Amino acid sequence: MADRLRGNHDPYISSQQTVRLKRRARPSQASGEALPLPAEVEEELRFARGVYATTALLTRVLDPELTLKSLLEKALAAIDHDRGTISVFFGHEARIVTVCGYTPEQTAALQGFRLSTSGRSIQESMTNRMPIIVPDTRTQPDWVFAPGLEWLRSHLSVPIVAHDLVIGHLGIDSDQPKAFSAKYVERLRVFADFAAVTLENSQLYDELMRDAVENQSLHRATAFLFKVNLFTADNLLEVGEEIVRAVVVEFGAVDCGLMLLDAETGHLTRLARAGEFQVQANQSLHINGHGLVPRALRTGDMVYAPDVTSDTHYAPNNPLTRCELVVPLRTAKGVIGVLDLQSAEVDAFNDSDRRLLTAFAERVAVVIENIILYNQVREHADNLERRVAQRTRELNRALERERELSDLKSRFIARVSHEFRTPLAVMNTASDLLMNYGDRMNDDQRTEKLTRIRNEVNSLTLMLDDILTISVNGDDGKATFRPDMFDLKHLAGEAVRSLRGGAGADHDLHYEYSGQAYLYADPIWIRRIIQNLLSNAVKYSEPGSPIFLVINCTEHETVIRVQDQGIGIPEMDQPHLFDVFHRAVNVDNVSGTGLGLAIVRQGVELHGGEITYSTKLGTGTTFVITLPHKSTR
Repeated sequence: MADRLRGNHDPYISSQQTVRLKRRARPSQASGEALPLPAEVEEELRFARGVYATTALLTRVLDPELTLKSLLEKALAAIDHDRGTISVFFGHEARIVTVCGYTPEQTAALQGFRLSTSGRSIQESMTNRMPIIVPDTRTQPDWVFAPGLEWLRSHLSVPIVAHDLVIGHLGIDSDQPKAFSAKYVERLRVFADFAAVTLENSQLYDELMRDAVENQSLHRATAFLFKVNLFTADNLLEVGEEIVRAVVVEFGAVDCGLMLLDAETGHLTRLARAGEFQVQANQSLHINGHGLVPRALRTGDMVYAPDVTSDTHYAPNNPLTRCELVVPLRTAKGVIGVLDLQSAEVDAFNDSDRRLLTAFAERVAVVIENIILYNQVREHADNLERRVAQRTRELNRALERERELSDLKSRFIARVSHEFRTPLAVMNTASDLLMNYGDRMNDDQRTEKLTRIRNEVNSLTLMLDDILTISVNGDDGKATFRPDMFDLKHLAGEAVRSLRGGAGADHDLHYEYSGQAYLYADPIWIRRIIQNLLSNAVKYSEPGSPIFLVINCTEHETVIRVQDQGIGIPEMDQPHLFDVFHRAVNVDNVSGTGLGLAIVRQGVELHGGEITYSTKLGTGTTFVITLPHKSTR
């Protein structure tokens, strides 16, 4: 048909007819006027003009309703008739979609009229593509009158064929019987072909309009996705609230919830919810549980219950809900959650709504997945950063500690060298004097020199004991601990007597003991504790000042208290008081190795005891050691 319409002449008038028409239309030589055309020629020209106008109409008008209306009008004008209809098949019934030439009442009756396609005439027409000709409706057995159209006597309709299927009819009516001849059939077929094209275009137009409307709705619903910071957002809850709000705004009377699936546990988390009647679902949901939401998660498909009261899969959670639609959020890795839409209206979501929500869910699923991945990457980066920072701090502390130990050891070696030279020099001098001038000395002078040598030997022995204790036990913590029952009162008395005869000879030493004499502990470590505390008290207090050693040994514990009136300990040194090699800043040139208090603390810890102290600059220091009885390592 399209090829016929491309010519410059009327496709339904032969070339010979065209020549005859031209000859008859020549002006008379006598009068100069055109001769009148015969009626049949006028009819052919009218039909040709109608076909041409309809062809132009199809390329000019896009609205299918207007096109069908104009097409029917031009068809009726082309065949010189005044009443006609275009009907389209919808399922198992025929509906009249376009009417021309009838009164308003008749038009309303025709547009509301539904005719079953199971009738014999329609079935034959659909099968054979033959026209339906009814010469007289009163003699047609299966004819059905539309309300108010009982006057109709004759009818002609030709099938509208698209893609080899009869999709409707183009019909004309008359109040006279036998009003239509075969000529009408052939001419109506041409316009039926035009109607088929129009209806096909109408379908495309409807689809385009539907897609345009849906795209516009989708654009409005997803407008928040175009925020600059959306894909770097870390607040998943905020984005979830945007999503459910967009659904509620676009679809109106619905309640929308966003749920995310924990793939490890199979449980769902209600991330956000919005809507008019605020569905409050309290039950915990699991992917293997009952309800429309778990079903959508398991299948990965949309689940729709137009009326929840008749759906056996529905799990009641709100008395207002009459309709529920669950749209899965699918990604390349699987379903990560759902959009759960509920409405107080039955069948609230049509095909267009479901298509739109499917497209919307695809977009928001990508957004949610990106945010989750972004948060995971950022959390991993933060963890790495924290671990690197922690490791760096540990390495810096270790390096600083290593530097401190290196510095302390260097100072310790220098200090020990000095501490050893002094008593050795004293002993060397005293021995030289005894060796060279002993015969000239009296007994008191010789005794004084020998006592000096003995005191310096004791001092060296104590220093060596401290050094050996730290070098053997200090690094690996495997200190020797051999508890036994011994006489603490006697042991402490010997330590005091030894100090009085040596370094503490110029100090006022006071020794008090109360309670039971015997103690179950390591006597070597107890001696070291008492000797070091007394030695420090002597070193850091003025000659002649009092020093107190007070011991109280009860049934449950032993308390050892050493008090002096010496220089005290500066506050800045107190945190490091028991560190190996550490010496306070105010010791000046007082001899010492920096090991005494470290050894005291180690001995106390081996006995499961506690050491405390109180100090004040220029006033003195008091150390209190508490050792529980029957302690174990």
